[in-house]
Amino acid sequence: MENLLSYVARAGQQSLTELPLNEVDLAAFSQLVYVPMDEIARPHEHQSLAEASQALTGYEEKTKLYEIFLRKRLELLHAMASAPRWADLRLSGYVNERSLEDEKQFCAMTLWLPDGSRAIAFKGTDASLVGWKEDFNMSFESPVSAQQAAVGYLHTAAAVDDAPLTVLGHSKGGNLAIWAAAFCDDAVRGRIQSVHSFDGPGLMDSDTQTAGYVALGERIHSYLPQGSLVGILMNQHKPYRVVKSRALSVFQHDLFSWEVEAEAPRFISMEELSRTSRIMDETLDEWLHGMSLEERRLFCDSVYGVLTAGNLETLTDLVSPDLQSAKRMLHAMRDLDPHTRSMMGQVFRALLSGTVGSALSAIKQTVLELLPGVANKQEEKEPPEALQPPEH
Repeated sequence: MENLLSYVARAGQQSLTELPLNEVDLAAFSQLVYVPMDEIARPHEHQSLAEASQALTGYEEKTKLYEIFLRKRLELLHAMASAPRWADLRLSGYVNERSLEDEKQFCAMTLWLPDGSRAIAFKGTDASLVGWKEDFNMSFESPVSAQQAAVGYLHTAAAVDDAPLTVLGHSKGGNLAIWAAAFCDDAVRGRIQSVHSFDGPGLMDSDTQTAGYVALGERIHSYLPQGSLVGILMNQHKPYRVVKSRALSVFQHDLFSWEVEAEAPRFISMEELSRTSRIMDETLDEWLHGMSLEERRLFCDSVYGVLTAGNLETLTDLVSPDLQSAKRMLHAMRDLDPHTRSMMGQVFRALLSGTVGSALSAIKQTVLELLPGVANKQEEKEPPEALQPPEH
């Protein structure tokens, strides 16, 4: 079966006139914004995809073994740059911002297409803890800093001319794409041809009831892998497309695992989300609806406070903290209320065990312990093996 890379190899010789821009092209664009353009971006200047590829040649040698996703994205960049279909695409407006004070992680880039239109690509969450904290903030706060930045970026990009716009993103970038399109000025929204979210979390309930969001209507295209654990969060746009991934569990979030039809420029569709994804969606929904916005804020701030007490900055630091960092985090946990401390303890133990499945099991178990009513409902509709890797 094909994936993003094999699609690029097959379709690369066809022009955008011969094979019009499609959802797989846009998914590829959503991965290019993850490439370390900080190394080569020239402020206020354009550069072609081919120039960007040449400037980053050899960068793979600087990456660490665990940065497998970056390696694949660099491979994608080089493959697209060497193919006539994409080589002349121009890149501009690269922005990469991170602020501990504002709990903000934001990155975006503009791609200029041969037909005169532009694609605005928003990046998902990076490995920084502040980036993940901002993701958690989305469960109780709107807008978060990155969402405000996304609207500002969209307005700036649109002010250049009156070209048609496509807005897109993967993971948190998908959330930013929809939020920016929903809350931008009416004149800008009128120029948006389509919005694409690739396994991006949904919006808060109140945001989906705004006039701007409703006005987008069928222009919003949301794609979820069959075992989605990220895109199911909060109020996901409906209808969404369920696509086939060859990966297991949380690793389906990787767009390179999504399968592409061999003869058509589209992802292979599935009838519905996997049973695991549906159960997790229901459990998390009941958990969140059982908490006030202030309780969500308190829990997220408590988790973040413990991690930052250990002077951790990235998820990698969390996997292997030094002794002093671990001591500081344990000391910070002692000050938490019993329920919060119990949940964090189980989740951290699972994370440190190195297994995604056990982490998900711990999260679900502690949710059920805190909400007995949910536990009773879950016992009626699922067998013990419900949180095993999703079926294919």
